[in-house]
Parts: sequence; C-alpha cells; structure tokens
Amino acid sequence: MNDAWKTGTEELLRDALELRAERTPPPGPVLAALHRPRRPRKPLFLVLATAATAAAATVAITTVTTRPVAETAPPAISATSTSAPAPAVRTVSLEYSPAWMPPGFAERLRSYAAYGVERGYEGPGGSAQGITFGVRFQDVELLTDRMAEAAPADRTTVRGAPAFYFGDLLYWQPEPTRFLSLSPQGVADPRAVVKLIAESTVRDDRPVPVPVSLKGSTEFSLHGTGPDRWTAQTGGEHRGRSYAVHLGSDDGQVGEPRRTTALGRPASFYPERGVLVVELRPAQYLVVQRARGAPDDLGAEEELVEVAGQVTTDPDPRVDWFARW
Repeated sequence: MNDAWKTGTEELLRDALELRAERTPPPGPVLAALHRPRRPRKPLFLVLATAATAAAATVAITTVTTRPVAETAPPAISATSTSAPAPAVRTVSLEYSPAWMPPGFAERLRSYAAYGVERGYEGPGGSAQGITFGVRFQDVELLTDRMAEAAPADRTTVRGAPAFYFGDLLYWQPEPTRFLSLSPQGVADPRAVVKLIAESTVRDDRPVPVPVSLKGSTEFSLHGTGPDRWTAQTGGEHRGRSYAVHLGSDDGQVGEPRRTTALGRPASFYPERGVLVVELRPAQYLVVQRARGAPDDLGAEEELVEVAGQVTTDPDPRVDWFARW
C-alpha cells in the first residue's frame, strides 16, 4: 500500500488482501518450520503465518461457521424493499484488543472469519511498517505443540500467560481455547515492540456490528483509511453458486450500465462484468457479483438482484477506528 489511496471498491479490496500478505513473513520458512514433524503426531494441516491470506479467499466464498456474540443491533437496511421490515444487524466480538500501539500507527483492517480475528495496523511510513494482531480460534493444538518445543530463548510470558516467539512473531495463550498473535514488519526492535503491545492487550467483548452479511453470515473484512474511503466484503453461497458482496464508499465501476431495480431502489447492472450495484444511500454502495473463478462465468441481472435480496447491511458502519494513535 502507499499514500495514493485508491477509491475503487475492487482496488480497496485488493489493498486489503495485500495488507494481509504484507503483514506476514515469507511463507516458505514459516510453513516448513511449523509443519516439520518433531515427534509422532497427527498431521498439521493449517498454516499459521499465512492464515490471513487464506482467510481472505474464505470470506469471499463461505458462510459463517463461527459464533456470533449477539444477534441484535441497530436495524439493518431492508434486504427486500424500502418498506419491508429489515432483519437485525448481526454482531460479533473481536474478543481482545491492544490498548497501545507505537505512535503514528493506524488500524486499517478488521476481519472476522472461521479461523479467527485479524486486525492490521499501518505505520507512519506506509507499507514499510506494519503490525498484524490476531485472535486464533483454530490451530490451538498446533500452537500448543510449538510452544512446548520452543527454545528457552524464545519462551516468555504475557501477563502471566505462556508465550513464545517464532522468529519475530509473538504467540501467547491467555485462555485454553485461544492464542493471540502479533506479527511485525519493518519495525525497529520488533520483539520488544510486540511484547509491549501484547502486555497492553485487554479482553474486549463489546458487540461489533457486521457491516455486510449474506444469508446471515458473520464473516467479513473491513478495510479503509477513513469515513470517505472504506470497503467491506463478505461472501457465501446461494442456490449452489458462490458470490462476493461488497459494501463501500465507492462502487468501483466504470462504463455504461443497464438501469434496473434491486431492493426496491434504482440499481445498475454491468453485463460485461456481471456486476450489480445498488446505491443504498449517498456514498454507500452495495456491489454483488459471482465469486471470482471462471472469467466467463458472469452472473445474470435477475440472478444478482435475487442475491442482493439475501444481503443485510449495517446502515451506519463504524469506521472511526481508522484514526491514528
């Protein structure tokens, strides 16, 4: 990423995925080391350091398998018409939050998926500096094994909880079913910095509204730089097909659309790309398309209008956390 922030929805989504990839070390050594058998155990299937990149694809094509913390929040925008009652916006808990970051860092990415929570922080130097904070719902057994096998110099504690370093990545276990992680990039004295952040981390069970949901899913990724430049994405299946759904401050489209109606509102359909765009309110656009796969497998207008009817959106997504520390 750089200071020339893009306004198109697809470009913002691409930046979100790049941010996740940037915030993890090169996957080769991490994958090889974490999956290297050291004593007879069952196979280790999941990659830790590259989990964020894999989850990005998961968000785009799967429905939720994780637990929501609450089921009610402010009323959503209607998924069928302007007069039909709207389902409640679903909420989740991020579970833990850092209370300190180095000066000048800003949170740019939040995601919630089956594997856990990821939050991306960008340093004042742009993409040259970054920190990813994670809450792992999965991989607990694998991480417990690796912590037991860590060298004495790599073992530590965080507020009394067992912890270990894997390179400059820090993992700690504040409760039996959770590991938290911090992954630095381009940060001076990285182990000391992530240890300070870890020591500041506190439990955070506040309900967070899901910005956009397809058929009740709670998996999402929200990325941006401020109230006027942000995008959220989710995905799932409908009638046996996978779809990607975006909600953001820009529709990201060019060209001449065909005018149609969706959700009881005027909408635009771009047949050459198989994209449906609905302006829900000023500077808030819903974009629906088939999940990327076969380039010629484009959704039809009626199909995407039907999928849009299965979407629930938060009418006022929280984006105030983009501010810098």
